[in-house]
Amino acid sequence: MPLRSVLVPLALLFAIGVGWGLGVIFAKYGGQNGIAPIGYLFWVALGGGIVAMLICGLRGTFPKLSREHLRYYLLTAILRTASANLIFYTVVQHIPAGVMSVVLGTSPLFTYGLSLSFRMEKFSALRLGGLLLGLAGVALFVLPRGSLPDPSMVGWVLAGFAAPILYAIANIFIDRKRPKTGDSITFAVGMLWGTAILILPLAIYSGDFYIPALPFRAADWVLFAHMLIAGVAFYGLFELIRMAGPTYASQLTYVVTLTGIVVGIFVFDEIHSLWIWAGTALVLGGVGLVNIRTTRSV
Repeated sequence: MPLRSVLVPLALLFAIGVGWGLGVIFAKYGGQNGIAPIGYLFWVALGGGIVAMLICGLRGTFPKLSREHLRYYLLTAILRTASANLIFYTVVQHIPAGVMSVVLGTSPLFTYGLSLSFRMEKFSALRLGGLLLGLAGVALFVLPRGSLPDPSMVGWVLAGFAAPILYAIANIFIDRKRPKTGDSITFAVGMLWGTAILILPLAIYSGDFYIPALPFRAADWVLFAHMLIAGVAFYGLFELIRMAGPTYASQLTYVVTLTGIVVGIFVFDEIHSLWIWAGTALVLGGVGLVNIRTTRSV
């Protein structure tokens, strides 16, 4: 196997994962400083789309507007950002950022389960063991008394799992329904702006639309940074899925998990119980087993 076919996906995996790990922290910080989740999501999608469109301009490629492409943009927006990210941005306001990062890190488990059901992946007893190991880790988050700082967080943690399930569905859809014409950056623009279009009326109707005003607050600068990350990282996601497939791409949440836990400790002074640490170890171990596979050739 050519070295490039291993190193390029690995580099993308690390860069996107760190970016999204910081995104968990940014979303929580924004919510704690008066930016409602739905208003926050609108600006991340709009700003991320602008960043991605600038990349399009530099490359000389722009989103195609055929019926097939518009349907692809809309469905990826609904699955990957408009619904999953809104759940994520909402739930992270009620549980520690580190715990949310681990919840997001279960996406590879669901991706493998769905890929197996669609016969996109071959059955492997070892990988099935990884799936079960990860689910055991999840159980340690919600079953033992005292695992979470507050028992009322259990419901929010369970609700948070809707996000990685939707991410898994989106990863498979992005891979299987990718149009034959167009490239990763144009698909990212379509998805992000599709999300902004879907979210805007909801944000206005709910009264949670947010307008950054001068002088910008720290939360505004965090929001702007998240826009930049979104534009670059979603481009990287489409490229990673094209190069290595949805199950390999879902490993980026492995990096998201570690980034979110470490940064959450330093930024929010989060302290986790032994149950959470044990559950995290099982989830990451399960993800590692699930993702034993061969990378596609680039």
